[in-house]
Amino acid sequence: MSYSLRIYPDQHLVTVVFEGDVTIGELVQVDDEISDHPEYQISFCGVFDFRQSRKMYSPRDLAQLKNKGTTRNAEKGKWCSLNSTPRETSLAELFKVKRGIIHPFEVFSTVDAASFFLQMDLSEYLEEGDY
Repeated sequence: MSYSLRIYPDQHLVTVVFEGDVTIGELVQVDDEISDHPEYQISFCGVFDFRQSRKMYSPRDLAQLKNKGTTRNAEKGKWCSLNSTPRETSLAELFKVKRGIIHPFEVFSTVDAASFFLQMDLSEYLEEGDY
């Protein structure tokens, strides 16, 4: 797996674009890297872009993800996941159940839909191409 983590402090945005096979261990690693990043704030919005990758974990594996909080509040930014296949989307929906406890979280297949949800144009940060 490879990924590109970008934090845009002025836009209050985090993007993570995955490529190749993604294991649960790698997803946990990325999750920790985001929360430990010096420019990251809990109020930032974010997007996980899985359209160029394949999730190599099971629904049971998602239990390994740690929620960094237990209550949702208005200060926490909205997050979403971009997916291209039914399997990827179903795993994202399960992630949404877990992560929705702390962040509003939605699942999409297009950059336009994710942009509408986050109320910012993500086309500058993500490619819309066919994957």
